[in-house]
Amino acid sequence: MVSNNKTVNMMGKAYAFFDCRASKEKIEKELSTIREFARVPPLVEISLIERPDKLKGDERIKAIANGFKGLGIRWTMTAAYPGVANKAAAEELEAILNQAYQSHLYGSKEKFRGWVLYKIGRAYHTKVRPPPILARLLGNRPVLAELRLNE
Repeated sequence: MVSNNKTVNMMGKAYAFFDCRASKEKIEKELSTIREFARVPPLVEISLIERPDKLKGDERIKAIANGFKGLGIRWTMTAAYPGVANKAAAEELEAILNQAYQSHLYGSKEKFRGWVLYKIGRAYHTKVRPPPILARLLGNRPVLAELRLNE
């Protein structure tokens, strides 16, 4: 059997920035149930980070993370998914966030704010338009021009 080394060495990565009033302990405790309901494959490695500015990564994603921190976003979640493209990792994060919002981590009238980003080439992509204030928080840096909206 011949394997495609590009696929074997590929690691899909994605980032979620979201609000939730629950504590880190409560979110982490609920995460396995959320993963199960969202049918997230076991190979997807998820990390939860309080305060977006603590995110490690390239300069673009760190600038975006700092912008979301400026919006008052509390949480960052990362996904690493071996053997797939970044968009597939982003889809798993979207499933997790959608399921989390249906869980008791959110109150019945609590509004959800969240964005999932993934990189294609040099640009980060998202399906949900970030708030315009993010441009001001980033000082209109080129990084925002590279944040693409995929609808």
